[in-house]
Amino acid sequence: MSVGGAGRALDAIRAADWWSYKIPPLLLTAYAGLAYFRLPLDTLTIVGRAMAGILAIAIFGYVQNDICDVDADRHAGKPNRMTGVGIVGRVAWLGVPAALALLVALSIGDAVLVLLVGGNLLVPTLYSVSPIRLKERGIWGALADAAGVHVLPMATVARAVTLMAPPTMARTVFVVAALGWAAFAGLPGIIVHQVVDRDADHA
Repeated sequence: MSVGGAGRALDAIRAADWWSYKIPPLLLTAYAGLAYFRLPLDTLTIVGRAMAGILAIAIFGYVQNDICDVDADRHAGKPNRMTGVGIVGRVAWLGVPAALALLVALSIGDAVLVLLVGGNLLVPTLYSVSPIRLKERGIWGALADAAGVHVLPMATVARAVTLMAPPTMARTVFVVAALGWAAFAGLPGIIVHQVVDRDADHA
């Protein structure tokens, strides 16, 4: 792929919108779990696959949101990366990352991780797709965004990094703390975004 082609692909998945604020907290949680519980190196493989699944889900969620916002963005005069993409292209942009995320979860062989990944694909769908379209339903939209963008990915990483840790109270506290941090980080972020987009949303 050429440099220009790679740039267009990154723009289509909106990597600049989520990479710098979504991925570092997940990596920090993974590093903290590995160090605190003194886990074997095999855990790195599990965490790596979980992170690959999360990246695929991020692509799925942002592309789906753009697809569902094509008409609304046109009325509001906002650019949308999916405007010129046909039905086949849209299906591919959604189907490939969704399938990849599920396959990665299944390859780990943990039922909880499969459920977390499935939920993380469902939440952005409920957030963007009509007639439910939670993003237009006030606080429900904010909660759904915080869950899909922060809490469920954090739960996936926390589960992956502690999968080989002994079932102690320390493990429970670690997971709960990570999820609490993700929730409190996610809600302010989406609320600020909604305030910034208020005029365009009215349009």
